[in-house]
This record gives sequence, structure tokens and C-alpha cells, in this order.
Amino acid sequence: MKKNNRKILLFIDNAPCHVINHDLSNIKIVFFPPNTMSKCQPLDQGVIHSFKCYYRQKLVKHIIGQCTLAQTDDQISITVLDAIKRIDLSWENVTENTIKNVFRAAGFIYSSST
Repeated sequence: MKKNNRKILLFIDNAPCHVINHDLSNIKIVFFPPNTMSKCQPLDQGVIHSFKCYYRQKLVKHIIGQCTLAQTDDQISITVLDAIKRIDLSWENVTENTIKNVFRAAGFIYSSST
């Protein structure tokens, strides 16, 4: 980033776990004020909801697929690897347009020229 003279503006909520102990030359960090309503936080505007819908859809399809093959309930299972793969696929299904729209709804202005 530094070599390309790129800069990042990072908005973070004021959770106690968000402590920045580094001098970040190309990253400016702005903390949301305390008790900021979810209206200002883009992830709460629909990104998480969209992700969860995709994940649940994939999970239900997996379980239905296993139900048709399983002889007993014990044969229906989800491994950690299955869950991780579904998380990855679900996140890939969240579109760039969804992310842009929720940032716009939260009051962040998106410019396609940057």
C-alpha cells in the first residue's frame, strides 16, 4: 500500500477489544461514537443477514441430501470442514452490490471513481 501510495479509512466500533497499538502510516482509524445505533454500522444493515441466508440455504440443502441417503439419524452429520466450506461459499455469494448498498444505506458514500 505504501509503495502504491494507497490509503485506507477504517471505521471501527468502540468495543474494548479494538485497541490499536501500532502506528499505521497508510491507514486512518476512526472509531464510532459510543452507543452508535446499528443504522451507522454497515454490517448490521444487511451484509450479515445476507451471509446467514446463504449459509442456512446451503446447510438445509446438505441436510436434505444426507436425509435421503441416511439409514438412521446418526448418519446425518456436519463436520467442521463442511461448515468452513459452507462459510466460504456463502461469503462468496454476498455480492459486491449488496455491500455497496448497505454502506450507502449507513450513510457512507460510494464513488466508483476511486
